[in-house]
Amino acid sequence: MHHPLCFALLAAGQLLLAIGLPAAAASAGGSAAAGGWLAALIAAGLCLDNGVLAAGGPLLARERLLPLSRLRYLLHALVTPLLLPLALLTASAGGLKVAAALLPLAWGLAALWILAAWGVGYRHLDLELQRRGALVRHHNASRSGQPWLRLLLVAVVLVILGLGSRVPDPDVARAMVVGGLAMLAGALLARRLGLAVANLGELVLMASLGTALLL
Repeated sequence: MHHPLCFALLAAGQLLLAIGLPAAAASAGGSAAAGGWLAALIAAGLCLDNGVLAAGGPLLARERLLPLSRLRYLLHALVTPLLLPLALLTASAGGLKVAAALLPLAWGLAALWILAAWGVGYRHLDLELQRRGALVRHHNASRSGQPWLRLLLVAVVLVILGLGSRVPDPDVARAMVVGGLAMLAGALLARRLGLAVANLGELVLMASLGTALLL
């Protein structure tokens, strides 16, 4: 799955979530409304990420690919840690009382994660141009901090799965578990099947959490 069209479709899916979630979750109020806005922010970042991948060839021809690739990696550093408070907001909306109590801690950990991603990841970017068929993108050749950042991502997916297993509302629980498993499967299969599979896992996760906030 290395065709730009795959990423264009993924960008469209994230865009729909970014536009629709705040208004849809607003009527629920409380944790669901806050979660809707946070999910929309994350989806907007992932929409731009996939959009840059989809338009890599034309952007390269116009000498816009490198700065937008840097922006793509910056957005990942900023929005990926926000999955942690989003998971707790979703669990809280599903009736898990301890999730609301842990939310300040989640925001603090997300802030530390962002600082770490900036300090050991983004500041050491070493972007190399890659071509796979019609797909043109920049890849980060630097391994600075990457194993630890990947471990953090796996940890937050496990948190989502753990919270989903304890949420009293069965529909919310099911949505969280499905989203977490999709994200985990996409990450594991990406090396064999391509980056689009990992990004598809992100889309399923965001759609699942968004659905859970509306239940």
